[in-house]
Amino acid sequence: MKFIAGQLIILLLISGTLVGQNLCTNGDFDTYTTLPNNYAQVCYANGWSSPSGACALIVGTGSPDYYNTGGTGGCKPPTTWWATVTPHSGAGMEGFAAWYSGNYREYIARQLSTPLTIGQVYTVSLWYTNGVSTIHGYGCNNFGIAFSAVPLTQSGGTPISYVPQLESSAILFSTTWQKLSFLYTPTSADQYITIGNFRTNAATSISLLGSGTTGSYYYIDDVSITPGIVWLVELLSFTADVHENETILRWVTETEINNDYFTLERGKDENDFQKIAQVEGAGNSSSLREYSYSDPFPENGITYYRLSQTDFDGTVNSQQDTCLQEEQHYSFILELSPRFKNDHNTFQGATR
Repeated sequence: MKFIAGQLIILLLISGTLVGQNLCTNGDFDTYTTLPNNYAQVCYANGWSSPSGACALIVGTGSPDYYNTGGTGGCKPPTTWWATVTPHSGAGMEGFAAWYSGNYREYIARQLSTPLTIGQVYTVSLWYTNGVSTIHGYGCNNFGIAFSAVPLTQSGGTPISYVPQLESSAILFSTTWQKLSFLYTPTSADQYITIGNFRTNAATSISLLGSGTTGSYYYIDDVSITPGIVWLVELLSFTADVHENETILRWVTETEINNDYFTLERGKDENDFQKIAQVEGAGNSSSLREYSYSDPFPENGITYYRLSQTDFDGTVNSQQDTCLQEEQHYSFILELSPRFKNDHNTFQGATR
């Protein structure tokens, strides 16, 4: 079969963004008042603090850490006190204990540049890792992000009694950087953010997934709160290779968040599609993923193919716009003719 003509129709850009300014100033922890040289110097990163009020190590009190490549000792990545890890971007990052024996907790917090707007959809995201550690081998759930009208406070090292608006029900653990992202529509004009585990040990699930049994400790970087929507799947390419007896569809993703599966459909026009395959997604991924499917029944004339993505995380998207809850589409048209033979012709459309 010969490839005659191709046209890309983008119904909804999965890889696009519609976002505004980041309300979380210094979310990359790169600016500082003083370079860190000891434990618990969370407040050395401009604007950040601990709800316990500590900015030095106080045993039994919530004392999160600040790391910077310009720091000294265990504050200087990649060899920190608790793990080998480099910042996700730039020079700075922070770390906190999310689960320890005796209900010990650490949190990091700051004021937003402007209060949240009631009814506005925000994309709230950050990058996290446990690093390569021989001390903290546990992952835990209840990784939470709380918004409040006034700063939250912590008594000693106990869990803060506050229900976070955003929370991961999954146990998180990774030796590499992973992105955690939520869509959030505030119901109050809050202007403070606090990050950590707000649940007690009895209400927290843990799993030993690495080396070391001391507890669960997370490094975070690139905290972002932006009005608008960042699509949950970043699609880099969607191509078709047309052979004599089949059409091979290929697509590549750069990032996937709560991606349950892809659906491939074929149609003779833009309004009449039939499902031809369902391909399992990667769930959550921050690395390139390649997918393919061979359609054994290509038709003569114009054929429409449509790729859809379906999200399985109702917690993140259940109250958001249906275009994100349901399916997000890329389409292209292939015109095939039996009058010519060519073993390998390719249609490729730009997705950005």
